[in-house]
Amino acid sequence: MDASIAKQTQAALSKFIKKPPLTEKLLSKPPFRFLHDIITEVNKVTSFYKGLYADTELNSQNVKEKDAKITFLQKAIDVVAFSSGESLAIRPSKVVAGHEPENTNVFLQMLGKMLVEKVDSSDAVKRVLKGEKPGTSKKREKESANKAERDKPDDGTKHRKHKDKETTDEKPSRENSQEGRRSQEHSQESRPGAGRSRDRDKRRLSQDGDSASHDERPRGRRHDADSTERDDNRDKHKKRRGDQVQPDPKTKADEQSDDSVSTQQQQQQ
Repeated sequence: MDASIAKQTQAALSKFIKKPPLTEKLLSKPPFRFLHDIITEVNKVTSFYKGLYADTELNSQNVKEKDAKITFLQKAIDVVAFSSGESLAIRPSKVVAGHEPENTNVFLQMLGKMLVEKVDSSDAVKRVLKGEKPGTSKKREKESANKAERDKPDDGTKHRKHKDKETTDEKPSRENSQEGRRSQEHSQESRPGAGRSRDRDKRRLSQDGDSASHDERPRGRRHDADSTERDDNRDKHKKRRGDQVQPDPKTKADEQSDDSVSTQQQQQQ
């Protein structure tokens, strides 16, 4: 252990402890008898620890068993913890076994601080004698508050708050979505060539509409026109090849009839 730690302990307790001597050797590895004598001396010369121990406990000859030593140290440590409001890392079982000299010196230094500040330990003594442990009371208070909150009748307010929160969260989401779509449309319109692209789309739609209207014409009429065109083409082809087109029999008979009428008129004259 660092020698400076022992010096700090000497400075904190030397005003109140004359016996046993606070030597660096004893403080570097404090034995139980040494600690028992310090606590007994504090109880004798100050009001701190008053009422904590029975007369038998103040006699070191009666505190020889390991469990008795641990109990004696634990009570002294808990009173200091309650009085200071500080949490101490010292473990009596380790101290009795000769370990944790640094934590033991921290405890002794805190004890000296309580003596210098003349802190009243009466309330802390009562709590320790009732079996309370430092930190447990606050923990119980917190657990009781949480339990009371859980057991509190639900008048629907909690549900309404949750529902209102969901509605509030959804509203910005919808607004952001609509704003995003408007922003996207605006960016597309502001791109170079966007106007020309729209004009091309309109012309394409117009052409597609004209094609659809043309295709919807009656099929029979288109079929007749196609047949007439094919017949004309066939006649032209025959003429180019020198083929003689046969006269219509009805037309030839009419011509012969006309010639016969003309001959009879001439003979009558």
